[in-house]
Amino acid sequence: MADRRTLCRAAEPDRGPLVAALLVLMFGTMVLVARLFCADLDGYTSFWPANAAMVGALLTLRLRYSIPVLIGCFWLNLGLNVLGFLSPQESLLACIVNVVQAVIVAVLTRRYCGALTDLTRFRRFATFTLIALAVTIADSAVGVSIEKLVLHDDSSVVRDWAQWVLCDLFGLLVATPVVILVIRNIGRSWRITHALVEPVILLVLTVVLTFVSFMFSHSPLFLLIFPVMVMLAFRARPIWVLTSVLVVSIFVSAMTAHNLGPIALLSPDGQLMRENMLQPYLLSLLLSALPASNALGEKLRTSRRLAQLTSNLEHAATHDPLTTLMNRQLFKKHLAGCVRAGKNGVVLFIDLDHFKRVNDVHGHQTGDEVLWIFGKRIGECARRLGGEAARFGGDEFAMLIPDQDSGQDIDALCGSILRTARIPYQVGHVTVLMSVSIGAAGMQVGHGDTDTLLRNVDLAMYSAKNTGRDNYRVFNDELKWAITYANENEPRPDQRTGL
Repeated sequence: MADRRTLCRAAEPDRGPLVAALLVLMFGTMVLVARLFCADLDGYTSFWPANAAMVGALLTLRLRYSIPVLIGCFWLNLGLNVLGFLSPQESLLACIVNVVQAVIVAVLTRRYCGALTDLTRFRRFATFTLIALAVTIADSAVGVSIEKLVLHDDSSVVRDWAQWVLCDLFGLLVATPVVILVIRNIGRSWRITHALVEPVILLVLTVVLTFVSFMFSHSPLFLLIFPVMVMLAFRARPIWVLTSVLVVSIFVSAMTAHNLGPIALLSPDGQLMRENMLQPYLLSLLLSALPASNALGEKLRTSRRLAQLTSNLEHAATHDPLTTLMNRQLFKKHLAGCVRAGKNGVVLFIDLDHFKRVNDVHGHQTGDEVLWIFGKRIGECARRLGGEAARFGGDEFAMLIPDQDSGQDIDALCGSILRTARIPYQVGHVTVLMSVSIGAAGMQVGHGDTDTLLRNVDLAMYSAKNTGRDNYRVFNDELKWAITYANENEPRPDQRTGL
């Protein structure tokens, strides 16, 4: 509950100064690309992706790195703008508004979308869109008002405000998810496989098609960009889809700014039709590719959830829910496979001595904790020896250990389990002392009959309990003869209760 009330959630795991420097470099690159290639005759750009680098820094870096990124981006932006793009007053205003916008968008995104979230998910992207729209409407209104009242700009207020909103909004929508995905994939090994080659080919095809279609302004080839991007969305990860939208948007804006392409033909006076044509066209590119990518992503996530659910159900059907060890049915199945394969090894039955007293004295919850601790201990012991452990039910466990066919091996194994069982069980403030009785039999004794092998092991364990508990017995011909000719008044193993 405290986390939900906190406006600013914790950022992602710490990343170093190299990532911060990369974000500043990305910011400067996007500023230069937008100013040099995507600006019209009035100096307006069709979209402004640079702010995404600052938003990405605030979402993926700790404050000790994100704050220097904001400062570096501010001065870099100010310097590049003063070099010839804007007047000093306009440049200072734009830089301040950009930083304020990035901070507000990042804080709200972290609050309502989560700092660790993937903005390519439909609901989160829709939430991010609403956040970006609200913030850009507010800060562009403030910026335009300052321009009119302080800088005495005589251009159209409505046109400047609409241009500012669309420019910043589309820049945030198309570039922020790309920046975040790039940062998260830093350090990941990219092997050249078919899954990587295909999206690269589609991305190159999209860029080439954009360039060719806008070079031949009178052709309808630019309409083919949409199906190619949709195809890319169904064949590639979101990072490739959003990267293609960003790259195509840069090409479309740059070529239109240089009077190339069908959009420039609609502006005979040399002015970009910013609010009326170019920006809606760029937004339509994003809205054509992103839903397809989201649909594929949801399908893949649904498939993964179903596969995980199936795996969980299979695990629940074959494993004990308390100890997570395999259950009786799965253990018998594995044992039968080993017997049919003629493998050597030893089978153990392990019974906790006087476990009923634990439940009676300390309660069933403490008893369950003791069973869980003991199951964990023998599970680790079995894994160290390359074997398997199972809970047969109640306080009875079983182990299957390969390559333990000599008497010395079995003696050492049983002695180790006895010592492990004697280690005190600390459950809250209660300390429980336990011991076990172990029955063991070599797999060769069963002569290929799994049921007979299990019966022999059970008889050996019953003999260990009858001889004082906290010990073990190995099934052999002597034990078989003793059990066969024992006192008839002695209860059979299948008749015992409360042991």
